[in-house]
Amino acid sequence: MTTRVSSETWVALVNREEGHCQYCGAEEDLMPCHYVPSSLGGSDTLENLWLGCWECHRQQHDGYLLVTRINGNFFFQKRLNYKR
Repeated sequence: MTTRVSSETWVALVNREEGHCQYCGAEEDLMPCHYVPSSLGGSDTLENLWLGCWECHRQQHDGYLLVTRINGNFFFQKRLNYKR
């Protein structure tokens, strides 16, 4: 886990997602992932966080995993053959 979010937020996030990566279902190497990046003013609140494993988080940053939020729910789409 990264230390960016409070321990209370981390526990609530893990409980909300039942200890699984929201995309692939992994139970190890989990971390809080920001929907709106911190560098762009994204908050460390549950509304802006999804629970991801290291690999899925990396894929989001690399542009291969598209994360959208609609009505408070997160949706994921794998982007095949993504080129920057």
